[in-house]
Amino acid sequence: MIVEILLFVSFLVFLIPSIYLAAQKNYMFFLNKKRNTFLARFFFLAPTGMAFNALFIFFAMVFFLILLSSVEMNNVAIYVLLLIVSILGSLLTILYFKKYALRKDVPPEYQEDFMEHEFYIFMPRDRINDRMSYDEKKYNRDILFTKFGSLLANEKALKIFEENNLTGYEIRNAGNERTRDSSSFYSQIVSTSEMPQMLPQTKLKQGFFYESLTKGSLINDDVIYYNKSDASGSSDFNKTIESFGTNNGMPYVYQKFWIVSHKTMTVFMNRFDMEKRDFIPVILIDDEKDN
Repeated sequence: MIVEILLFVSFLVFLIPSIYLAAQKNYMFFLNKKRNTFLARFFFLAPTGMAFNALFIFFAMVFFLILLSSVEMNNVAIYVLLLIVSILGSLLTILYFKKYALRKDVPPEYQEDFMEHEFYIFMPRDRINDRMSYDEKKYNRDILFTKFGSLLANEKALKIFEENNLTGYEIRNAGNERTRDSSSFYSQIVSTSEMPQMLPQTKLKQGFFYESLTKGSLINDDVIYYNKSDASGSSDFNKTIESFGTNNGMPYVYQKFWIVSHKTMTVFMNRFDMEKRDFIPVILIDDEKDN
């Protein structure tokens, strides 16, 4: 009976990280607010919580088995150890998500003032490999964004750029890196405008296991701060002075960010079917008001 109770309690403890994630309203969103319930979030997030928990439990169990290898344990002792390890795994899982995955605020695309900013980081979730051949028939898209931060546009997209008088870019040939053949469909968009230095309010961080394995930095919640007067002369297409990311590509490869104007963002959304999630508002601080 004691063994069954310990097993049941261990299973309940194992579910705690999934319950914790489902309770966070800033971690997973549904476009239909009526579906944004605890049970719906739990249904989708339970596998994630259990997977991370199982990983931490595995390493903790290996550690304790090695530590207690010379100790003789009966069945009850083994299940007590399982319960202890389950508790430890759940705590480590929650701590990991709280420190590295959970936002303190609502994601940008769900913020009420999303459309009211002057500039945005442009970082589409849909990226292609830089080493692939840029074939329009293969991709069937007007705009391509590579994992190394390159922006490619076909003839139709270039005409739309011209029609809307977008500034801050020039056109170069885009081609396969291995064959050096130029693409007959896409041109590379290269920024000719650079943003000012970001303000100290921009919080940099290192990712999980990144400290000794990577170079560069990540931006906390990908929010960049600029002085409003310094950024006022920026173009429609800009690049950051600073480089961000990691050399192992998690979550993105070391690169300079694209910073686009509100005008560019609306063109991309209206003409190229980009989504709000592809843009992150840049925060401009007015020093005169702050002083």
